[in-house]
Amino acid sequence: MRSSIGSRVLSISNNRRSAIAVFLLAMSVLPVSVQGQSSCLNYGTGSSPNCACPPGLTGPNCAQLACSNPVVNQTARAVFSDALAGNSGSAGCGNQCTVGFTGPTCNTCTQASACRALVGTSSGATATSTSAAAVGTTIAGAFGGNDATDVTCSTGSWAWTESFTTCSVVNPTLQSVYPGTTTLTFSKTVDPSLTLSSPWGANGTMTAQLWYSSSSGNATLTEQFYCQADTCAQSNTTSTTSTTVNWACKNLQCTCIPGTWFCGGGGALDLTATVNGLNSDITISCDATGSGCSFKQSVLQTLFGDQGLSLSGCQSGECVRESTIATLSSQLTPSASASAGLVPGVIGGLAVLGFIVALLLLLIALGWINQRKARRRGIPIYDEKDFTGVGLRWRDVGYSLPPQKQSKDAVRSKRLSFGPDDGRILLDGITGEVPAGHFLAILGPTGAGKSTLVDILAGRRKSGRVSGVVELIFPRTAGAGDRPITIGYVDQHDVLPSTSTVREALMFAARLKLPEAMPDSVKEKRVFEVLGQLGLLDVADNLIGSTVKRGISGGERRRLSIGLELLAAPAILIADEPTSGLDSVSAMRVVSVLKDLTQSSGSGTTVLTTIHQPNSQIFHLFDTVLALSGGGRQIYFGPAAQVTNHFATRGHNSPDGWNPADYLLELASDPPPDIVPPPTSLNASASPRLGLTKRVFGSTSTQPAQTIERDSAEGSKDEHTLPILHQYPPTSNGDRAHSKPVTTLLTQFQTLAGRQLRNLKRDWSLVIMHNAVSAIVGLFVGGLYYKVNLTISGFQNRIGSLFFLGSLLAFASLSALSNFVHVKPLFLRERANGFYSPFAFFLSEVAFDIVPLRILPTIIVSCIVYWMVGLSPTAAHFFKYLLILIEFNVVTTLWNLLLAAAISESGIAILISSVLNLFQMAYAGFFLSNNNIPPVLRWLQYLDPLKYALEALSVNEVSSGLMIVDTLQGVKISISAQVIMETLFGFKQTAYYRDVLILFAFIGGFAIALILVVIFRLKELR
Repeated sequence: MRSSIGSRVLSISNNRRSAIAVFLLAMSVLPVSVQGQSSCLNYGTGSSPNCACPPGLTGPNCAQLACSNPVVNQTARAVFSDALAGNSGSAGCGNQCTVGFTGPTCNTCTQASACRALVGTSSGATATSTSAAAVGTTIAGAFGGNDATDVTCSTGSWAWTESFTTCSVVNPTLQSVYPGTTTLTFSKTVDPSLTLSSPWGANGTMTAQLWYSSSSGNATLTEQFYCQADTCAQSNTTSTTSTTVNWACKNLQCTCIPGTWFCGGGGALDLTATVNGLNSDITISCDATGSGCSFKQSVLQTLFGDQGLSLSGCQSGECVRESTIATLSSQLTPSASASAGLVPGVIGGLAVLGFIVALLLLLIALGWINQRKARRRGIPIYDEKDFTGVGLRWRDVGYSLPPQKQSKDAVRSKRLSFGPDDGRILLDGITGEVPAGHFLAILGPTGAGKSTLVDILAGRRKSGRVSGVVELIFPRTAGAGDRPITIGYVDQHDVLPSTSTVREALMFAARLKLPEAMPDSVKEKRVFEVLGQLGLLDVADNLIGSTVKRGISGGERRRLSIGLELLAAPAILIADEPTSGLDSVSAMRVVSVLKDLTQSSGSGTTVLTTIHQPNSQIFHLFDTVLALSGGGRQIYFGPAAQVTNHFATRGHNSPDGWNPADYLLELASDPPPDIVPPPTSLNASASPRLGLTKRVFGSTSTQPAQTIERDSAEGSKDEHTLPILHQYPPTSNGDRAHSKPVTTLLTQFQTLAGRQLRNLKRDWSLVIMHNAVSAIVGLFVGGLYYKVNLTISGFQNRIGSLFFLGSLLAFASLSALSNFVHVKPLFLRERANGFYSPFAFFLSEVAFDIVPLRILPTIIVSCIVYWMVGLSPTAAHFFKYLLILIEFNVVTTLWNLLLAAAISESGIAILISSVLNLFQMAYAGFFLSNNNIPPVLRWLQYLDPLKYALEALSVNEVSSGLMIVDTLQGVKISISAQVIMETLFGFKQTAYYRDVLILFAFIGGFAIALILVVIFRLKELR
């Protein structure tokens, strides 16, 4: 943990210098640009000993004070004398000033009578101005005086020709280092041709001198350094309570006078490098009366806050003719309001936000247009006359896994090349045919390849190598091959939405699987028909439930899974182990439903199912049986009623009273050699093996199947077959053509959003826990850092509260990873079945995770912590703080969603996320300054979102004008918090809007990566 800032300060020295140790730290990082000196000091012109000096300075090299008054010629002014000044020497000329003038150089007038007397006008009362009405109340207050005489002393802060100001520098930090009197004088030259004083400089220039009188030893006021600037412009701003006059200049340069207290002449600090390095722009802001001013320059603002070096007890004055004031004031425009324009960073942020909103509106508009077109397209009507359904034929289907990779990694398996005998063979030369409206059962012992075969017939993605041909068989009717054919697939594992009812789950599927143009009323009618067909009307409004919260029974879940596929009236329905885990009664009910589908009115549905060990009653419902033995060998294909006779003719009689299915499984578990076909090569030709075909098919035609290169339409005309999968291995990713969504993206999102919203209503645990825990943690953090003070340690606690809050949000977003892992199996199943596109899922998942579970809790905890800690009490800073926290939370949420999508094992994903959170904390800049990290590791800070978030939060807090007010060893110090922030944490004062845009870039990058992973990786792979 970073050592206490105060401790680091106190360890620098044991004398009074420790009071401004932070000042020392700041000096070490300030930019230095040493200016060269001419022979004439104070930027006098010419060369010594004939230097032309600014007003108030004289001597061979402009190093001596010129006293008396500024109206007379510069060379006629009296030179400063210790004897004449007496005790007033600590204030400069003092007693040597002409009555009515003041300041170290006697340049500032205080009475109009003094100005009139010196220019030869008659004396009178204190001047008042008759020109105020021409300028308005703002300018009237600025130049003071309301006399009708021609010459006056303008004592306001507004400069008319050439104004002189004297101020006291009262800063606790400077006073602790330089005990004594510090005075700053500066002049503002508007138009020297109109001045009554000694003219100096060009239009729009400024000169300044800093004077110091020690509290001990020689107390004479001596000049420490001087500055000048040009290209100055005067303006005034007004608010409801005050008026401010600004003198903004460019090209500031300063020169430290060697040997003085401030410049290496015995003072506690040598400020030579810092003073000589002052440059860039400078603004002198004064109130209308001129009593309070501030020097605003980047270095001074870094040291002393946004207001720069504050000056007090200021006196301004210039001798000027009232006719000049009247002429100049008539040329002035009304005072500007104090409202500030938008800075470029704000404009950039608003532009990014506007682009995002415009993009969302554009996507919604395009989606709505596409949806309207789809709904107006209508539903195609096909002639059902003479259409007897669709059959399925497969030939020489084989499947094997390479020995190097017997898992479900599709990426590597696609790169591997292997021969027919290199890997484990799961299916070997399986051939068969199911006519339209028939019921086929695939039997075999565990590991015989039943599920693998139906996966291939259904077109599911496989990780190994597949060979063979699979074809649809159409009736001999014109245009039969043009009909849209759907193939339903029911997996052996039920993956269902637990918080939906049976009716809602079916309606969800109906909205996504039935045509877009079909009205909801027709879809509801179809749902009612399926509920009745499956015997689910009694439980239609019951929640499906899960292993944690009980719902419908196992048999009802299986029938519901079948119903989800029946909604689209598939021509072929493939069910994998539909009776697994069910009792005999429930199993019989499920198989009876499948049998009824084949006998439904019209063409009937062709049904293929795998089944492990059916009872005799179930077995006799099958029309055709395919038996597989170990290693994926086909030992029987034919009518279910002829199983016993088939093997009896080959000398294998079934015992009396045995269930044919039990006997068939007995043979398949340990098949006699004479019923097992010889192994085939996965690379064999697509031509049929006639011996096996004659023995198994009986009267089935052995004509070679249509080759895959032939056009599909040509096949439907000549042989009435249509290939649905290419010759294996497929050249594409293996997705079935019928697995594509049939609805528009907007409909998919609306349907998914409706289910998500319904889930949130029924299961408030996530929402309640996230928001309740956020409130509790907010109270804890707020109490821990309650009302931090403005001391050095208080500033450390202030940054600590921001760091704690960012770390909390980083770890809280781990719940997004867990939530995504839970919903991923349902997404994989529904995507494989063609419910919706990955992009629609991404949009709904992100929207309903980020808004209720991320943004709302962030707002709750942020509001509590912000006001309890006592951060900047302005609305602008609060909303900027809130923006950063929301951005950072979205970044970490998308990152965790990306990990959950890319990594199959949730435990590994959580471990990686936790470790990376620790990495973020290490590089955030709080525990360890990034400047102290070894260069070989320092670049990693640019990959840390928490670093940008903490920097932006800290800059936002410091930019409110936060000042450190502390007492070290009995000495009070006052310094800008920006000094500590930049020196110790390495955060840049101008980094807020840059960090906002960088966090937006993280959001965009992670979102794009997540979309790509969801589209290309999150696919069901078997």
